Amino acid sequence: MSMEGRGRTFSDRVLALVVSQFFLTGLGIVNAILLARLLGPSGKGEYYLVVLLPTTIIVLIQFGLPNALGFYSARGNTRGIVAGALLIAGWLSAVAMAMALSVLPELQRNFLRGPETELVVLGMLVIPFALTSTFLASIVLGRQAVGWSIAANAASAVAGTVLLVVFVAILRLGVAGAVIALISSRAIQFIGFLIGARRVSAAPLEPQRVPVRALFRYGLPLYPGSVTLFFGYRFDVYLLAWLLVDPSIELGYYSMAVTVSEMALMVPNAVMTLFFPHVANSKRGDADRHLGMMSRVTLIVTGLAAMALVPASIALVVVVLPAFRPMLPALFILLLSAVGLGVGKVASAYLLGIGVNSVSSAINISAFGLNVGVNLVLIPRYGIVGAAVASLITYVAASLAFSVIATRRARVPLRDLWLPRRDDIGFIVSTARELLRRVRPGPRTASDL
Repeated sequence: MSMEGRGRTFSDRVLALVVSQFFLTGLGIVNAILLARLLGPSGKGEYYLVVLLPTTIIVLIQFGLPNALGFYSARGNTRGIVAGALLIAGWLSAVAMAMALSVLPELQRNFLRGPETELVVLGMLVIPFALTSTFLASIVLGRQAVGWSIAANAASAVAGTVLLVVFVAILRLGVAGAVIALISSRAIQFIGFLIGARRVSAAPLEPQRVPVRALFRYGLPLYPGSVTLFFGYRFDVYLLAWLLVDPSIELGYYSMAVTVSEMALMVPNAVMTLFFPHVANSKRGDADRHLGMMSRVTLIVTGLAAMALVPASIALVVVVLPAFRPMLPALFILLLSAVGLGVGKVASAYLLGIGVNSVSSAINISAFGLNVGVNLVLIPRYGIVGAAVASLITYVAASLAFSVIATRRARVPLRDLWLPRRDDIGFIVSTARELLRRVRPGPRTASDL
């Protein structure tokens, strides 16, 4: 296949993933609005605290394995990889849940004040489904089977919305109903990714199996960075939960602001998801040439999305969620953070794709240290606004660090990642036109055949 053909195929996959993420994020916003209306700021914050524990556990027990599974899948080493992923995920989930139950009283005294013990335990049932889905999704996307990924995520999201309406709006089960809906939707997602992973790994390109030892050898250097990256994203939440006497209301505001701001990250997340296996499966020269354009286009589109979300979020609060007005200042700062973070995601995907794992971990660890220090200074004085400012400072610093290292590896100037060009606008416009042409019904021309 020609380079132009491969580039178009990659663009098509990114485009499909962006469109699907737009749909999924839209459903996520609908769910967040529904929860906010039905539960109020306090109930929304309580739900966020309940979900935060299993989310944290899942990150702690991944050990960089999603990256390893994606890396070897991209290279065609898929013999027995699904069975291995299921076995590892099941074992890790069982051990982690047992350990979490043993320290649960201490966690409730310090961070999980508010939710009942039974509710926290119920929330932990999502761990095996979510962890296994993460592993299997890495295999699917490693083979760049975007269709399977879209199908599994869409089925889970639609089911989650329906179940949320049933359990929370109709049966009025409150926060418990929202947690049950989450567990059920993750179970559906697991089934979808299991079917997809089996299909895409059925014809391995390489005959040998990947030993479990090799998966951990690739993933463990990434583990410190992935853990600190997560806590860099979530440390503000832990600090808010720790410092505030009744954190539920403030976390309700902040969680809603985070949910809306994440809409601006649809394109960076899609590019990072596919750029990593694309780089891993490409010649080094091709990957180096694609880095700059991917970064600049991501920056432009993320900036446009962030600007569009400003009036949209104001309208949302005024018309639908007036009780959440205090979230707006933090939201606007988080939107700026999303723009800065976009370039870092592309540069990070490039570094992982060429196998520079330790550098990524070092940057993430440093960013976490910076985030902790800034949050400790700003949150006691400014609350959720201080947490948002800390995110802005951390994300921009991390993106700059990733950019510097990536440009040195690719031997391109730093400005290639941060300064948009006229050609980039043309590429975005032509891609948008192509999308409209494909989704708009009409007669087919000879060029379509």
